[in-house]
Amino acid sequence: MKHRFYSSLLAFFVAAVIAVPSASAQQTVDNIVAVVNSDVILASELAAAVQQTRARMGAQADNIPADTLRSNTLDQLIFARLQLERAKQQGLSASDNDIQQGIARLAQQNGMQVNEFMQALQQQGVPLDAVKQRIKTSVLIQKLRRKEVMEKVSVSDQDVTRFLQSQSLRDQNNREYHILDIRIDIPAGAGSTSIKQIRQRIEDIREQVLSGEASFAALAKANSDGDEASRGGDLGWLGSAFMPKSFIDIVPKLGDGQVSQVFRGEGGFHIIKLVGSRGSRNLAGGETVMVDEVEVRHIILKPNKLRNDDRTRELAVQIRERLDAGGDFGSLAKEYSDDKSTRDQGGDLGWIQAEALGPREATRVAQMQPGEVSPILKTKQGYIIVKVTDRRQRDKTREAIRSRARQVIGQRKAEAKGRRWLQKLRSEAYIDIRMPGYQSISD
Repeated sequence: MKHRFYSSLLAFFVAAVIAVPSASAQQTVDNIVAVVNSDVILASELAAAVQQTRARMGAQADNIPADTLRSNTLDQLIFARLQLERAKQQGLSASDNDIQQGIARLAQQNGMQVNEFMQALQQQGVPLDAVKQRIKTSVLIQKLRRKEVMEKVSVSDQDVTRFLQSQSLRDQNNREYHILDIRIDIPAGAGSTSIKQIRQRIEDIREQVLSGEASFAALAKANSDGDEASRGGDLGWLGSAFMPKSFIDIVPKLGDGQVSQVFRGEGGFHIIKLVGSRGSRNLAGGETVMVDEVEVRHIILKPNKLRNDDRTRELAVQIRERLDAGGDFGSLAKEYSDDKSTRDQGGDLGWIQAEALGPREATRVAQMQPGEVSPILKTKQGYIIVKVTDRRQRDKTREAIRSRARQVIGQRKAEAKGRRWLQKLRSEAYIDIRMPGYQSISD
């Protein structure tokens, strides 16, 4: 099989540096190098595209045989023609706003403001209409691929779980964990009552750790039945392949310094503390992902046919005054709030990230302490009063890892589906290659 290189099918159309055909390219006899359905690709167009590819790839292009480079570039032009024809059939279009956003992106890629980028194009003699046409081409292809490829890609929870399991198997020999363990043994033949009492004992020990009443190591020395009790429960550095089986699903989910829930494992009940980890990084970048969450209640009052904006505002003022006088927020929310989804729960939104609220609510909530009630906020929804009941930090490393895994799987599926889709477009089209020295993809 001949050596071929494959680059992004869109890269040609959104290259940051837009090359201008050289004099030699402009003097090329304008023969037809390919017929694509009812369209043609000219030798001068191919020459300009090859020059642009060389400009983008730099020295790497020198390692590719000339016929291979020209063949690969011609394939890109053919795929572009097929996609543009398909986009036209689908009735897709690029708006003026799409074009302006494309220009802004190109300027940003070059580290310029838009006006600086426009001046640079003028200095290089690149026609603005040519840039806009290239952006239009890129936008249409992106919209088409989103519609016919991306929107048809699905990633199930089972896909994510299988991916993470395989990832874990690949990484297990390269990652180690420094673990402290407290084990309370369950005697042979212990009844359910005894087992409950033992579990309660280790739950109490865990609470002492979390409250800071005593260190994990000190409590291990005083309570653990494990062989390492005298060393503060220190198991040292263990790879996944060498730790107890009951630890395997628990340890990787802990952040450095974090204490596990009580779990039943070898010998009895355990709690473990992850002192640190080393080796291959997880899909979240190897870091613990902590997020700030708030427990929030709100009352929303919306103007309606029976209560105009002024009267709604007056009602909000009355409710706020009742809250200042010691009124119960939940009771007032049940009585007055127009948010049907939370009204029966006393306006309770539960634990959320502030960003999930509207912009004004989120900004205000970020400044509030537990127990504090906001002033009346005017938003698109109406008049809102918010109460923060509590705050916490939550470890969302697991969610971040699954989210990243979902993205990786989606990208892989989209790439595979995209290749099949492009080949199908090509197989269904009339294509006549007339370029001397062309190397077919199948060669």
